[in-house]
Amino acid sequence: MSAWLPPAEEPTRIDQTRQEYQRADGARLFTNDPGIKAAIDTLTDRWPWTISRDELVETVAARLLAAGVTPGPSLASNIENLMATLVLQGGVDYRLVPVLPEPTHAPFQLPATARRMAELTRTQPIAATFNMWHETLILSPIDRHLFPLLDGTRDRDALISALLAVNRMSPLEFDDVDPPPSVETQVRHALTRYLDDLPQHLAAMKLIRS
Repeated sequence: MSAWLPPAEEPTRIDQTRQEYQRADGARLFTNDPGIKAAIDTLTDRWPWTISRDELVETVAARLLAAGVTPGPSLASNIENLMATLVLQGGVDYRLVPVLPEPTHAPFQLPATARRMAELTRTQPIAATFNMWHETLILSPIDRHLFPLLDGTRDRDALISALLAVNRMSPLEFDDVDPPPSVETQVRHALTRYLDDLPQHLAAMKLIRS
């Protein structure tokens, strides 16, 4: 199961006061149950990746104990009721197979399928790939050249060198630079900044685990 349900206003309080949470479709749900609050926070912290029913119950129990609250005997059934409600309301995604890529110490690596799709569409008017949720991701002018290179064998300097070679053949376009840099030192600087932010960029696209 996977869900994004951030607090509508102030951070979660693990107590019996009423709090509201925001669903992706704009609707809100509310609760005063500390176990449900902890479950919602756990789901949100894990998003966009999935968590199993058993792990969710165990994590919530640990959060309650850390907050000085003793988990009640109905904790598991309350969490199951929450998930059933969210499923019926369309507020949770669920899969038979977990969506949880392994954390990596090499942020410049994508799954082979995502790299291959980026490579196949790189020369098309609209380049695209997909993530583990099978969501289509339209690639920026840089990403269409960058993503096929992210096989884990290249560090930042190697990626910059490869993209500079691409730039010499056909100038790269930078979404956040107007006008685009034309001198190679400027291009190198822009690429360095882009790659510094790449882990966050890939995590936001649900391509790697943050």
